[in-house]
Amino acid sequence: QFYKAYYNKGFVYLELLNKFDSAAYFFSMAIEKGPEDFYPAVYNRGLSNERLGKFKEAESDYRQALKVNPQYDLAAIGLSRLGK
Repeated sequence: QFYKAYYNKGFVYLELLNKFDSAAYFFSMAIEKGPEDFYPAVYNRGLSNERLGKFKEAESDYRQALKVNPQYDLAAIGLSRLGK
């Protein structure tokens, strides 16, 4: 169950502290420790990467999130922001 703590910590770093490298790290830990289909963490890692200017990594994460949940609008919007 620790994956939820990693996810929450990543969210704080992403949205409150604007520390995108740290956010991406904690979302990666949540993905590693969590269930196989933990697409919100994948999406948020993509958002962290997008804010870091790592657009290829962001695109990959958004596509992975959509592969798990094709109806996940936030990931589709993320791809749209990237012009994909």
